[in-house]
Amino acid sequence: MCPFGFVSHKGKKIAVVDCSNTSAEEAISIIRDAQQRIALMPKNSLLVLTVGVNAHYNGDSVDVAREFVASNTPFVRASAVVGLDSMNGLKDSLDLDGHSRIELFTTQDEALD
Repeated sequence: MCPFGFVSHKGKKIAVVDCSNTSAEEAISIIRDAQQRIALMPKNSLLVLTVGVNAHYNGDSVDVAREFVASNTPFVRASAVVGLDSMNGLKDSLDLDGHSRIELFTTQDEALD
């Protein structure tokens, strides 16, 4: 799959941000591209799946991910994140608890359903 694209699942169009198996620098590039594309969408219109399985991160990528979450909020109806279960440090750094529209999942199949 392309790092950013759309899939259809059970009749719903879902934006997918795929950072799986990336370096921190690659993830930053993918996230920034997705952020720009999402900002072009109508407000409160998107379902987003972000996949970070086996992704590497550093301080810069955490900052970019925080900015991604904050800037996308007006455009996102609901968001699922896969792959943070094994990266507790990143999960804590992103402070996702305050974002009621973001749910964490273990697998993509769970997230899509």
